[in-house]
Amino acid sequence: MAELRGPGEARVEPLTPRDVPAAARLSAGVGWNQVEADWERLLAVAPGGVFGARLGGELVGTASLARHGDRLAWLGMVIVREDLRGRGLGGRLVEAALASWTPPAGGAVGLDATELGAPVYLRRGFEPVAAIDRWTGVLRAPAGSAAAREAGPEDLEAIAALDAAATGVDRRRLLGRMLSEPGTAVFVAEGARAYGALRPGRARWHVGPVVAEDEEALGAVLAAVAERAAGREVFLDAVRSEARREVLTRLGLGAVRELRRMLRPARPELAMLDERVLAATAFEWG
Repeated sequence: MAELRGPGEARVEPLTPRDVPAAARLSAGVGWNQVEADWERLLAVAPGGVFGARLGGELVGTASLARHGDRLAWLGMVIVREDLRGRGLGGRLVEAALASWTPPAGGAVGLDATELGAPVYLRRGFEPVAAIDRWTGVLRAPAGSAAAREAGPEDLEAIAALDAAATGVDRRRLLGRMLSEPGTAVFVAEGARAYGALRPGRARWHVGPVVAEDEEALGAVLAAVAERAAGREVFLDAVRSEARREVLTRLGLGAVRELRRMLRPARPELAMLDERVLAATAFEWG
């Protein structure tokens, strides 16, 4: 461990692929679910938007800003080593990430904040727009579901069109990465009426995003995701609504944590709140 010095002495700079192992150790050290593949995805999809703080050569903090098209960017992975918290380092990292992109007219920056972190973002002009629930458990396949197939890069255009229609933003770069990376499985229903992703995590596998035009297509992709998860416990993040609660309870999951979705400025049309979006990607992506 680096010699403990004031966080003001830490050097904040963009991270590179060489930093992936250290970043994964840092997130695991604070109990988060990310693995090296998640950090590799961030660095690939958000070049120049992932920042780290170093003390004595050791990575002690991070923050990221991932853009979704030209109108929205998402703040995430705000981590500070526990013994350095409360001294302003997290704020420096957040400001570095936010400074890497200026929203255009009609654009916004979003994030999913913990209860502890929400006041920090309120002071920076972010406004709450929705509650996000984290669900966990062993995913149970819906009975009598139609079949879905595993998608590949050739399905990007159809999946991206469905996603953009439901979310109002362009997540093509993120979706393209998920469709091509080893370990991540994306399933698509007939006619590209629904898709759902599953990827490994440190403690539990993560389900999301899941977007569906209708109940039949949703059942198809969830059945495929459940089969691939093969009895493993999963995390699934969803905007709070009674309809989503009913679906996720039937699937055998239970809500265990609440986050607050916040935007600056508050533009609900960019907050990915549509009922067609059953599962968010993860708090670092929205």
